[in-house]
Amino acid sequence: MNTTRLGAFGISRREIAVAIFNGQQLDFWEIRSLPNDSEEAKTSALAFARWVIERLGIDGAAILSGKLGSSRKEHLRSAICDVLRESGIPILEATQQQLFAACSNPPVKRPCELREIICSLFPQLSDQRETLPLLDAAALGLHVETQSLLTINSTS
Repeated sequence: MNTTRLGAFGISRREIAVAIFNGQQLDFWEIRSLPNDSEEAKTSALAFARWVIERLGIDGAAILSGKLGSSRKEHLRSAICDVLRESGIPILEATQQQLFAACSNPPVKRPCELREIICSLFPQLSDQRETLPLLDAAALGLHVETQSLLTINSTS
């Protein structure tokens, strides 16, 4: 089976992160701080997304859909999606509720519960517990890769 290189993005008001997956394996992650100024933050986020595309060679991207809780985060997400589309990178989306339902039965109710599960699944991220966008990106990437695997297996 041919695996793709997925870049899952996590966005907060002050940081942006990417978790790179080959199949369900977390291969690499990177975190960048964002400036306070909105336009500078957008410029920095765009540069980060371009760096991910050019240097890490992703074949697909994942990004959280729905309301992100602030217009700044939604503006950054929109800008990142524009760069991905301009580069011809397919974008897969999932909502936070889908992530909550996918990781536990009964579903978790809060992001902190999901992040604890992610730290237990990826112990290499345990020293990054305070870097919420990275943990969110890892959760999103794992969800998208698992859904892809289940879809492939159900059609075989």
